Amino acid sequence: MLISYYGRLADSIGMAQEECALPGGIATAGALRGWLAERRGGYADLTDAKIRIAADDRFVEDVADIANAAQIAFLPPVGGG
Repeated sequence: MLISYYGRLADSIGMAQEECALPGGIATAGALRGWLAERRGGYADLTDAKIRIAADDRFVEDVADIANAAQIAFLPPVGGG
């Protein structure tokens, strides 16, 4: 599965994308968020409730099944003025 990180997440994690094989039991967007957040460093930022998740270009909630998704994106809120 291709996982993409945008904005400040890419900066804090240190990469914009990674290819990752999910361990068994990770079937929802929320479970993926939690599993990734257990890694060190900037991954902990993924637990921020304002971070949106998109599976195959569609926004999903934490309860969404992502087992068959080809791509997941984590998107922080966009600021501006």
